[in-house]
Amino acid sequence: MKKLLLSTLFLLLNSAAYAQDYSALFNKMTEMAQSGDGEAAYHLGNFYNYGVGTEINKEEAFKWFQKSAEAKNPLGAYELGYFYTGQEGEIADAEPQKAFQNMKFAADRGYAAAQYNLAIMYYNFGNPERGTYYLELAAKQGNLQALQTMALINFRGDMVEQNFVNARTYLKLFLKDNNPELNETFQPIITQIEEILTEDQIKTSDERIVAWKNEPSDLTTLAEGGLNRSFEYAGLPQPQ
Repeated sequence: MKKLLLSTLFLLLNSAAYAQDYSALFNKMTEMAQSGDGEAAYHLGNFYNYGVGTEINKEEAFKWFQKSAEAKNPLGAYELGYFYTGQEGEIADAEPQKAFQNMKFAADRGYAAAQYNLAIMYYNFGNPERGTYYLELAAKQGNLQALQTMALINFRGDMVEQNFVNARTYLKLFLKDNNPELNETFQPIITQIEEILTEDQIKTSDERIVAWKNEPSDLTTLAEGGLNRSFEYAGLPQPQ
């Protein structure tokens, strides 16, 4: 589950980013976070979590995510929820109720990654109806994990009624912007599905794929801004 809960900020960092001097950004964000700014506390937690402008310090990351969540910042709540899943056991014990509450807070405010992870929690709790509800919300935002999982559950017919048109549609949407190797890996499954479908059903699926438009929420867009967003929020120029 840890891989599914990685921060968007971390995913947007690369080796070139680590070579930059982020001390000014770190210092400014620390000042803002110490004043009680919930978003600044979220960014600062990520800086400690991944070593941006400072050494990696999971204890400090956890502390600032707590402060961010206390300030009602949904992204801070999402990260705090991750810690309470027990994936960082040396920092925080697994507390499923706290993990759920924080993840739900972020999900209900529109964060796609939280919606996906909350859906998985609901499935694990034996509540597929609520799980599918949040999974669909995340999929509509273009969350790749949600699109892949929607394809899987429609193909298997275990969490929802089996629907091969939906399975093909979601799988092809998942693969749409992925690398050729991944498309090649999943092609046998697409072929298997298409052997079951009629020509009209395949046409329906194709029409849905063409008409599909990802609709990320403002919160998801903010989170996907990653490191760039932290510079913007701190009012500092990005390094060239």
